[in-house]
Amino acid sequence: MITASFSIHNVEFFLLILARVSALMVSAPFFSMRGVPRQVRIGFSIFLSIIVALNMDYYDIEYSTIIGYAVLVAKEVFAGLFIGLAANIAMLSLAFAGHIIDIDLGFSMMQLFDPLTNQDSSAFGSFYTYLVMLVMLLSNMHYYLITATMDTFSLIPLGMEALHGDYLYDSILMFATEYFAIGFRIILPVFAAMLLLNIILGILAKSAPQMNMFVVGMQLKVVFGLGVLLVTIVCIPLITDFVYTGMQDMINQVIKVMTP
Repeated sequence: MITASFSIHNVEFFLLILARVSALMVSAPFFSMRGVPRQVRIGFSIFLSIIVALNMDYYDIEYSTIIGYAVLVAKEVFAGLFIGLAANIAMLSLAFAGHIIDIDLGFSMMQLFDPLTNQDSSAFGSFYTYLVMLVMLLSNMHYYLITATMDTFSLIPLGMEALHGDYLYDSILMFATEYFAIGFRIILPVFAAMLLLNIILGILAKSAPQMNMFVVGMQLKVVFGLGVLLVTIVCIPLITDFVYTGMQDMINQVIKVMTP
């Protein structure tokens, strides 16, 4: 017969852990997708929280009233959401890159309904997002998110989160920089090819004014752009490495901001 004993202090400690882990499951890539059932997310959050609680040294948490404890829970939820958001920004850069590619190829009017995010998305945005996410899952990206979450409990003790103004300002700048840097790295081959094609079309328009370059150019852009994407599809592991590195940098910066 298995017996277990715990105190109110243990329950309070566990609930704070569960608040941070659950918030991360709501905002982190892959785990926050609508395709992951809520029951799975809830059960997985409880399972991870139990593992963290069994491997942590319990210490006194300072609060005096229920409102004080509610503030502690809110701080843990904010910490989990902030970490998940930092990881998600790197993935959102893929949608940004896909949208720019659609504009270059003339597919900007074509929008697809994404059932996993319940939003309209561009064709190549969805293509890059799911393809890179598949590669990241095969390379154990979800393990990194779980490990990073569990490591935050040693770096950021429960109820002791802090927001450093100077680090927060640097984090916002870093998020914006990484967002655009990752996106432009992905679209650079297509952008360069379209720039070269536009130069060629401009020269042809001057040398042969009787040709309707607008009609010819639309078909050439689609064919040439799809050809460049087909050739550069082998760079998906490199793109995944860009996203993975950016995700790590953003999570580390968030932890640095909240470390007391």
